[in-house]
Amino acid sequence: MTDPLAQVRIDLRNGARIVLANGLHQRAFYNYDQVQAEDIPPGKACVCGVGGLNTGITGHPIPDDFLTNPRISAALAHLIAYMMAFYATTFISWNDEEGRTTAEVARLLRKAAAWTPPTAVLAVTV
Repeated sequence: MTDPLAQVRIDLRNGARIVLANGLHQRAFYNYDQVQAEDIPPGKACVCGVGGLNTGITGHPIPDDFLTNPRISAALAHLIAYMMAFYATTFISWNDEEGRTTAEVARLLRKAAAWTPPTAVLAVTV
């Protein structure tokens, strides 16, 4: 069985990889118009950071089990704690700021993956 923090780190790094590969989308999990226009699956479309994280875990930017998937919940809890510790804002708000780049979102996901939270946060995410 994979250590929960190790799995969170893997999932956040995979989310960064998906954002870099697919491109950044803002204000929605993925670019629905791109999916329709290019006839591609949602997992290949431009994604926001959370959409990239979800795609890395499930293959889809908005999986059916988004609200109940334990890996998504653990990764988001870790990301929320990281954002509050270093940015005092939500990841979604940060992701959607005007001028935000694909590289910046991927870099933040990788930095969050490398971060070790205080013990109290670990207890909540496991």
